[in-house]
Amino acid sequence: MFTAAVALKVLGKVTEERISYVRRMGKYILDALSEIRNNRILEVRGKGFMIGVELVNHSGVPDPKYALYVREKAARKGVVCTLTGPSNNVLKITPPITIPEGMLEKGISIISDVLREKD
Repeated sequence: MFTAAVALKVLGKVTEERISYVRRMGKYILDALSEIRNNRILEVRGKGFMIGVELVNHSGVPDPKYALYVREKAARKGVVCTLTGPSNNVLKITPPITIPEGMLEKGISIISDVLREKD
């Protein structure tokens, strides 16, 4: 019962305006992460609020340890991401569609800062 009530509450927030917001801010996320110069980023991909950053070692091989490091460092700074992919080397960024713009920008800034660090 509770889960259904929560789902209905979330669905009630899905409006054309919110969908437009997700499209606009999804593009912002992709652009911001794509600008990062880090040879450990193989690819930034996604649509809307489902974004993946594929991380590799210096030889271009999937690097789950580095992905875990990035995820944990972001978490210590207050941003929760998960890892996915066959090698667990894709940082999955899936903010809620109800996230305020300022909070989203701050979270992407934190992730960007972590990815810009030299290792």
